[in-house]
Amino acid sequence: MDRINIGIVGCGHITAAHLNGFKELSGHGLLEDVTIKALCDRERWKADSFVQKGVGPEQQKGVGPEGDPMQAPPVWVSEFQEASPEVYSDAAEMYAKAGIDTVWLCTSVHTHHSLGLAAIEAGMHLLIEKPIALTVKAGLKLVEAARRKGVTVGVAECVRYLPEARIAHWAFDQGYLGRPQFSLYAAMGGYWAPDKIVAGTSWRHSKMMAAGGVSVDWMVHFFHYLRYVMGEVEAVNGIPLVTEPTRVIRNANGTILNQVRNEVDDTLTCSIQYENGAAGSVLVSWAGHGTEVNVPPIFYGSKGSIDGDQIVIDGRVPQPMWEFFQENAEPNTKEQFFPRGITNGFTLEILDFLNALKTGGQMETSGEQGVRDLSCCFSVLEAALQGRTMPVHEVYSQKAASYEKNINENWNI
Repeated sequence: MDRINIGIVGCGHITAAHLNGFKELSGHGLLEDVTIKALCDRERWKADSFVQKGVGPEQQKGVGPEGDPMQAPPVWVSEFQEASPEVYSDAAEMYAKAGIDTVWLCTSVHTHHSLGLAAIEAGMHLLIEKPIALTVKAGLKLVEAARRKGVTVGVAECVRYLPEARIAHWAFDQGYLGRPQFSLYAAMGGYWAPDKIVAGTSWRHSKMMAAGGVSVDWMVHFFHYLRYVMGEVEAVNGIPLVTEPTRVIRNANGTILNQVRNEVDDTLTCSIQYENGAAGSVLVSWAGHGTEVNVPPIFYGSKGSIDGDQIVIDGRVPQPMWEFFQENAEPNTKEQFFPRGITNGFTLEILDFLNALKTGGQMETSGEQGVRDLSCCFSVLEAALQGRTMPVHEVYSQKAASYEKNINENWNI
């Protein structure tokens, strides 16, 4: 593609993280022939708020803990391009009128299949915020439609582009850690515990609108991380729990302002079998009273391990991962993983997608990769439902689809 004309659908909390990525690319001179031509949100004021600094409504406040992408600093399109984007409140109208060839889909997950398929059928390329779709079947439909229409579909899976993920992948790939043996991760009792409405969005606690809780919203990130570092997941077992049946929003005085019935797991423990013979264990939760548990990803190999930001190789002094990478990686590898020295995951995923469009290839986090991540998530839920170890290929192939069956029926997927 000689020129890329983008329309962004959905201007909620995560949109600022994406636009800050565009702003960083512009600062490096990497947005030539790229224009954000339109912004769209059902609540039009949200789209208006991203157009020009000092004009229009104030952007909504971020949510979550400090450093969360949904707490990205305010940003306006006018900060990195001269042309002012058009604003829409209806995606179909934007697709028809805005003169775009690429859609950036940042809407709630239950709209991904309908808005995504409409963009693909209109011949547009598509980047979708994670997870790729509400169900595995919906994700497969998106990928197949893109293949049929000859357009590119990618997933905004920022975790793959983070330094800790890229360097861990590289360390195993180069043999520094030997053969992958075991992975470990645990996080419980954090910011959204014990019973907050996650991200202030009630739909995250509805099966029909979110499919799963931490098993999907959180674990789609981490399964991608695991697949990238440790290798393909062969099978899983899992115990998803609803430990807090009611989720709430409280004010500073503790008064409940809103509450919803929680239909999906807020806590998950699962065991993982990798195709290469390695194993893994995960405990994640949006619940938990009292003590907070946070065990950063730990990866064990036959020659060493990675613990958080440290690499520990047999016979060597433990060393920060970034320092080890800078000392041992080839210059072309450094540029491949972190072009122009960029380390922000959102910025790098945007650059990867734009490069894929320009070359006619696929980004690292392609639509196919997104479906495989989601298949791992649904394999955990399917394993719990059927009471057996669940091979991921059964879920990916739709041989095992009991958990998502009523979701697909509800949305006519």
